[in-house]
Amino acid sequence: MLRKISMQFLIAVICISSTSIFASNLGLKSLQSHNFSNSFIRHINGSGMITTVSTELDQADATFNIVPGLADNVAVSFEASNYPGCYLRHSGGQIVLNCFEDSQLYKDDATFYANQGLADTSKISFESKNYPGQYIRHSAGYLFIAPNDGSNSFAQDSTFTIRAPLTEGDIDGLNFYFGNLHSHTEYSDGKGTPAEGYLWARDNAGYDFYAVTDHDLQISGREWDRTLEHANAYENPGYFATLRGFEWSHPYYGHVNVFNTSSITNWISKIRLTWFYEWLDDKNALAQFNHPGREDEVFHDLKFKSHVADNFYGIETGNKGTGNNDG
Repeated sequence: MLRKISMQFLIAVICISSTSIFASNLGLKSLQSHNFSNSFIRHINGSGMITTVSTELDQADATFNIVPGLADNVAVSFEASNYPGCYLRHSGGQIVLNCFEDSQLYKDDATFYANQGLADTSKISFESKNYPGQYIRHSAGYLFIAPNDGSNSFAQDSTFTIRAPLTEGDIDGLNFYFGNLHSHTEYSDGKGTPAEGYLWARDNAGYDFYAVTDHDLQISGREWDRTLEHANAYENPGYFATLRGFEWSHPYYGHVNVFNTSSITNWISKIRLTWFYEWLDDKNALAQFNHPGREDEVFHDLKFKSHVADNFYGIETGNKGTGNNDG
């Protein structure tokens, strides 16, 4: 008798817990990525994606009316707030936004169970109704359903926070981004190709941006062009930014990373710091001071030069073992 009562109590607790998780998630909400905390589920041109939010359009695309599941009212479906009657569904494995179709397939594809998060039980993972064991996850910025392979990366990519809908306070135009603005490849004194660097940064490190900045004298014209080709190939707009630059590497005055130029120069042809500064100004380049203090007369002790003040956006504060990646 005691055993029977205990089992009934266990069932009751489970039912109450599931109902609580479900009921609190209905209405207008935004869905925040667990491992890319500044990114949210949204739709772009019919595709389900995760991106950062910095405009009113981003805000609208990342706000959903979460309703009882179209195919099972103990599950959920995601209706776009700015496209009423259109829902996120899976099709061919990808999450897309399609307007309502009165078919069982559509309803099944647009229905997901809100389970405890695979990476954090205080959060949510969404399991497909008609593909049990497959969850919504992000990969390279896009959303898919995929079977849980038990890996930590899968758990991280398929866990989300359901939060209040984004407001103007969330879209002040400023966001935090994580990446690397100083890296080298086999074109100078690093390892691997630019393509391998961009791919690692995007798919393994989870960076928002990555720059390849090989040394000026060691990179050939062809390698300079190839770096741009690789940057363009691996960029994912709204999710991952790639940058091509080079490092002016003067043995006496210091090193400077240079961006936003179609051509390169080197420390021999611009051996005087003033000549280099004039080149930056002429090319409308963007530049950052690298590892200051390492050379004796680094950047003329950072003496202010008004004509290139607008060209410099930053100064490096960590390098190699004290800041840069070595993945």
